[in-house]
Amino acid sequence: MALIKLGFFGEVKWDFLIYFARFYRSLGLKVGILDASLTNNLKYFLPEDLNIEIIDYNEMTHFLSYFDGYDVTDFNILLVNIGFDLKGLERMIECDYHFLMTSFNRKAIEKSQVMLGELSDLKEDFIYEKIYVDYISSQIKKKYIQFILSKNNTLEVKNTYCLEAHENILKGRLTLQHQQEKKTIKLPKDYYSLYEEILLETTEFNKKTIKKAYKDSRKGR
Repeated sequence: MALIKLGFFGEVKWDFLIYFARFYRSLGLKVGILDASLTNNLKYFLPEDLNIEIIDYNEMTHFLSYFDGYDVTDFNILLVNIGFDLKGLERMIECDYHFLMTSFNRKAIEKSQVMLGELSDLKEDFIYEKIYVDYISSQIKKKYIQFILSKNNTLEVKNTYCLEAHENILKGRLTLQHQQEKKTIKLPKDYYSLYEEILLETTEFNKKTIKKAYKDSRKGR
């Protein structure tokens, strides 16, 4: 399988990317995860004694900065997170798939709006998928947020997903930071459905094989 790059920008949650990477790994694919964001939070999900830029851990390669000079052509999957770094937009455009992740947090929405405007200036036909994370029903409606994010840009949204706030997800997020748990948690249905949909599109595996990979990742395999 040739290298496929999945690009993530906005308010990206590292637990989401790590669980996603474990799906791919459990399918027998060679996986890399790149933290090209301004916050560099990937390091908090890795053992403290691995204080180097390129880390092989849990059968995946973690890049704590851009991999310039490193040959990634033998990877099958590379998950790239630029966060809110406007300087990383050119690299985002180079990815095969693009995902904006954001909560309804006002600051995150405003920053995402700026990034989408910049992307629109760089590439008018840029297509991306939108993932709302930690969603809680409130007076702030999806329709309003959709309107805000569509202002000042002409970009096409291929799909929109909404991941609700789940206690199990929040607990798992903390465990990953403090204990670097190698097993994937029991995922809520909305998370699993999203992973499955993207995996079906980006690989040649079927639902049965993907489900088995999930079970293996739950066991840390």
